[in-house]
Amino acid sequence: MRSIEFHTYLLPSAAGDGTFQPSSRKLTAWQAIAWPGATRVEGSREVRQCPETAEERTELGFTAPPVKPVAKAAELALRRA
Repeated sequence: MRSIEFHTYLLPSAAGDGTFQPSSRKLTAWQAIAWPGATRVEGSREVRQCPETAEERTELGFTAPPVKPVAKAAELALRRA
């Protein structure tokens, strides 16, 4: 299993007044990129284990069926026509 770090981030306010608000959920560094100016709260680190194989998912009790591949946009357009 892979370990992934999550943190609470201070995100710029939607009001655009220069204030910051804590994120409502913990984010990875890659997710926080979506908010320019986001600042990580150092004491909020949380490490989560992410199963990477079908065997690991089964061990943890995940029973959801595999996700079907998403159809390409062109295929969807043809189906609608």
